[in-house]
Amino acid sequence: PVHLGFTWKPGPQSVAEVNLRPEIKKRGLHIRDQGSRGDCTVFATTFLIEYEKAGEHGPGGRNLSEEFLNWAGNEVAGEQIDGGFFSKFINGYDKWGVCAAKEMRYKQTYNPSEKPNKAAIAAAEKMFPKKYKFTTIKVWDNTKGMTEGELKTTLNVLRSGHPVATGMWWLENFSTVTVDRSEEHTSEI
Repeated sequence: PVHLGFTWKPGPQSVAEVNLRPEIKKRGLHIRDQGSRGDCTVFATTFLIEYEKAGEHGPGGRNLSEEFLNWAGNEVAGEQIDGGFFSKFINGYDKWGVCAAKEMRYKQTYNPSEKPNKAAIAAAEKMFPKKYKFTTIKVWDNTKGMTEGELKTTLNVLRSGHPVATGMWWLENFSTVTVDRSEEHTSEI
């Protein structure tokens, strides 16, 4: 079994039968490199928005700006840090939207003084006059894992055809495997 940051052994009724990779490919989405920056939650949140946008409007125009979303999350939270919790970026998206990557390119290093220009802000507003709604299944708490109810909710969301973003602690003994040209990190219990 794969360790997901909590103790859980799959029972016969909870076999992981969901595979969204074909739908992700159909929607024209791909993995992007965050480099050495600690902003994986920004990338995961941007992916969730792109996934919903591509499902509604087709595969075109889905390359959104992680840099803008990082700024928007910081703006709403009153912070100037790289990365953070999912809720920060969902709140930033709810207030500011997100523009295309060409409007505010991702940088290899974080610069807290970099702000989007007026054109990027206007493009984000125009692109998302109506925002997609996201639900938090479990707020980050490294002292306890998911409840059975939270796990069932996660599986139901996946079964309904929507991806789920998750944050977790990595154990010291994990390995990276390539599956369908995507890296997946696993850790054996």
